[in-house]
Amino acid sequence: MDYSIQVIFAALRLTLVFLLLFGWLTPKFLKYAGQQNGIDRIVYSWVGLGGLLVISVFILVQLRLYDFISLIFVLFLLPVVYYLISEYAKKRNIRRVFLDAENNILYSQVRVLENFKTISLKAIKDRYYTKPEFKVFNKPYRLSAVIIAVFGALLRMVPAFKNASPFSRSWYFELDAIKNLSLQTYFGETAAPKGMHSIIHIFSTLTQVSPEMILHIMGSLTSFFLTVIIFWVITNITHKKYRIAALFGCGIYALFPVLFMPITFELQTTSSSLSLALCFAIPTVVFFLRLIREEDETPWLYLVMGIMATGLVDLFVFIMVLFPILVVSLVAIRIISRSRNFTKSALIVLVSCALTIMPYLLYVYSVDQDLFDFFKSQLFDSGVFSFYPDLILDIELLSILYMGLGLFLVTISMVKYFKMENPEIEEEFVFIILFCMVSFIYTPYFKYDYILIDPDQLNSFYSVLIAIFFGITFYSLIKLVEWLFKVSHKVMHYLSITTTVVLAVSVIILQGGIKTSRVLPQTLPNGFFNAYYKIISERVPYTYATVGPELDRILSKNRHFFMNYDFFLNNYGVIDSLYQQYLTVPDVQRENKDVPPASIFLFVEKPPYGTIQQGILYDSPDVMRDIEQWLNSFKLMENRVLKVYYEDENARIYEIVNRDGESDIQGILLNMYPDEEERASNIFE
Repeated sequence: MDYSIQVIFAALRLTLVFLLLFGWLTPKFLKYAGQQNGIDRIVYSWVGLGGLLVISVFILVQLRLYDFISLIFVLFLLPVVYYLISEYAKKRNIRRVFLDAENNILYSQVRVLENFKTISLKAIKDRYYTKPEFKVFNKPYRLSAVIIAVFGALLRMVPAFKNASPFSRSWYFELDAIKNLSLQTYFGETAAPKGMHSIIHIFSTLTQVSPEMILHIMGSLTSFFLTVIIFWVITNITHKKYRIAALFGCGIYALFPVLFMPITFELQTTSSSLSLALCFAIPTVVFFLRLIREEDETPWLYLVMGIMATGLVDLFVFIMVLFPILVVSLVAIRIISRSRNFTKSALIVLVSCALTIMPYLLYVYSVDQDLFDFFKSQLFDSGVFSFYPDLILDIELLSILYMGLGLFLVTISMVKYFKMENPEIEEEFVFIILFCMVSFIYTPYFKYDYILIDPDQLNSFYSVLIAIFFGITFYSLIKLVEWLFKVSHKVMHYLSITTTVVLAVSVIILQGGIKTSRVLPQTLPNGFFNAYYKIISERVPYTYATVGPELDRILSKNRHFFMNYDFFLNNYGVIDSLYQQYLTVPDVQRENKDVPPASIFLFVEKPPYGTIQQGILYDSPDVMRDIEQWLNSFKLMENRVLKVYYEDENARIYEIVNRDGESDIQGILLNMYPDEEERASNIFE
């Protein structure tokens, strides 16, 4: 299958499973999530079940019990444990609880048997089938937000379509962490968070999409969800009034980030634990604000799961983003509305944060690592860098401008508070305070020597805040014009839509059309990974070996054999000679151990060389010439089969066939063995 088609089907499968899991299945188990509609339903399910998944994987791996079956068992066991605890809290006898459950099961079976004679297709249809109502088109703003998010994700997926190879060496280390989970290894040399890797591992199992492919396209999928979350946050802050403002904010993030935000499509293309952690942290803040304002009865489970999931995905977002926001929100709401939940809220936040950070502290203590060095490694990441050449103004000047606009919004909020009836400004006020504080970090007045903070990692969060700020600013201006000029709501509605369209067209003209990623480094020839994705989809695991740079050993983990170029050049000639001698031995006397794999794939770059990064393979031109010379000699030898498995303008992948048909999945399924042609017919007989 062509690589680009694999990317499309992988994205579709991941999206479909995500919607089925968090939009349909999870709400059936999480009661409060099931009571929500639309985006709220998915967001609550995502934080609730997503947090449970991340925490469950962490615990199971530490106990050396992690696999997909044990994970499902734990998830199904949790409601049972919760039910038993709740019944015990009601002073009910546990034995009586089990007897009641047994009686209910027996009662259900009896009812089924009693109704068995009356079962018919019509009865089943009348009872279970309801005519689907397509209400999506009755929600134009939600539909528009999803379309904008999809379009934004496609813009970020363009490099993944064009380039099969990873964009950085760090991709290999992320892949290694994912594969180590199957080997019951969570923390490595240091206690780095592995929440993102846990989620990728789970979705790879559910969808049968390789973790390599998920890592390659995850940046675009995460940006899709972040765009939807931005729309959801703005609608919550503005209390679902003038949703065109929410569309405006999420559209800025999805389609025009390079002009107004310290990010680029290039950096959002690759997988990032920062972005995924924000997908947990931002909804958690919204849940928290709802709880302390006593706006609804959201169970504290969602807040706790959001806090712990954020900490297990990325410590920078947990320490430098989520925790400060929760503290600022507590103080601000305490000042404005005098919430009665203050003490309880503060206690739950502190306990959840302490439980989240505890595993890291215990591991650091167990390996005798310096605590300051550990936090420094998490709060400062040299692999994350600032790169925003298309920004409309210098980041320092732009941040000063944003701060000024933020103060202007504070003024408007105060006017609404004192002049308008029933003003609802708590969330808006908290957000503006937070936005101005973060903007101040990017101004020249902030001295980095005074505090441990990495602005390069903060860029992702700041960009999300800017998108929300655009939406709230647009909403505030609409409300101000409506109040000053006494414009009717209907007229203002159409005027705001027209203004949004005009602004969008103006921004497109300003940036010279729709931008996509343009400058991305290449680690390996694309042909290497075009062929590799083809190999892993066609061949049986551990029936073949690959020959490539040493870093590719990570690809082979849990899947196939591997030789680096040096080992192959120095040793495979001897291995091949011994194997040829082995073939001369009669079948009865042969032992099937210590024989080379059925197929060996050699990844060779074509001249002119230079596509392979020096950090991946030193002096690659000389290595490629040595490989070609070795293959030319190998072709001249008797009883050797050498094929060209894949070829494009930059790469040629050879296959050394030691036993024909043995590694091919289709051949195995059809039971085809060229050396024993009668075997298939004998089996059928």
